Amino acid sequence: MNDIESRIRDLINEAVDAEVGPRRPAPPFDPRGAEKRRRWMPWAMPLLAAACVAALVGGTVAVAHLASSDHKHNPPATTVVPAPTPASTSPTTTHTSKPSTSARTEQRTTPGTAPVTSASSSSQPPGGEGTPAPNTITFTSVGPVQLGMTEAQVRSVEPKLREGNFGTGCKQFFGQNSGVNNPMFNVLLTPPTNRVVGISAPSGYVTDSGVGVGATRAQIHNAYPGRHIEETSSQGGQVMLVQGPNSWIGFTFGSGSTVRHIDVGEKYFAGNGEYCVGGQ
Repeated sequence: MNDIESRIRDLINEAVDAEVGPRRPAPPFDPRGAEKRRRWMPWAMPLLAAACVAALVGGTVAVAHLASSDHKHNPPATTVVPAPTPASTSPTTTHTSKPSTSARTEQRTTPGTAPVTSASSSSQPPGGEGTPAPNTITFTSVGPVQLGMTEAQVRSVEPKLREGNFGTGCKQFFGQNSGVNNPMFNVLLTPPTNRVVGISAPSGYVTDSGVGVGATRAQIHNAYPGRHIEETSSQGGQVMLVQGPNSWIGFTFGSGSTVRHIDVGEKYFAGNGEYCVGGQ
């Protein structure tokens, strides 16, 4: 019994004593009239009322105690809010076109010269510019023959040329000479690389800037503005040399005022120098 219950008991006893007076001793027991006296005893009703009050108060205290205990041990209820469901989105498929794998061409323009179009090729010979146009002279080629080619490559692109060896280790491919003003096709290979170092153009070939046999000095200057041009003497006469990126074009005049033949290659070859062992 705790303090609260003791206090309630004392209050009830005090209330009962105030109502019925001090306690009196119980009367002598009479078995015959015990039932009747128990039913009509004047102090029975107050005791019954006090018991009801005690039961009510005790129940109230118990309920309050239980409520307090539940409040201490039970955490507050929480409400779980479901996360919003994201709106479904359809995946977007992007179709991209693959770049074409066909051979690409690039156009390079040298000041004062016509554009040269070349197709990229892994089999391109050293120093080459792709496949030149027929009967065209560039800084690196005469027709299909290009500087840096091997003997086999020259034979492949110009199978009609004849072959010959001269000097010490030099190789020559040449066509038929049809006269002084109709020069022949001549290709020179020298050791130790045994690759093409110079090409003489045959009659009818024209540079990609439009200069051919019979051109004048003024026409050459007009065809190659911005290029370094110099004139020198050789055993074949006067030669006008035009410098390219890595090689030269030589226009031989001889003793006249117009071009007699055109050579492409190293400066010494383009200037009509004599080769026999790979150098001057």
